[in-house]
Amino acid sequence: MEAAAARYGFVQNTRTTTYYHQQYDLSVKRADTACSIVFVSEENPEVLRATFDGMNSGRGPIRFQDNGVRDGEHYFGARI
Repeated sequence: MEAAAARYGFVQNTRTTTYYHQQYDLSVKRADTACSIVFVSEENPEVLRATFDGMNSGRGPIRFQDNGVRDGEHYFGARI
């Protein structure tokens, strides 16, 4: 996983094991039973919610969350 993540520009925080991509303002956290992603988007929050709410993974439905605006950037999250 680490090599693949690095190949695509992600850097791992060794303390939290979260992978970050600075260029795309994106983070990914993988765990034994779940995976989560946090990202910045200028898309309408309801459009994003509708997109994620219609998705499923092999582990079940994907839960979407609007994390609000911080420092002028609108953050969202999704978790399976």
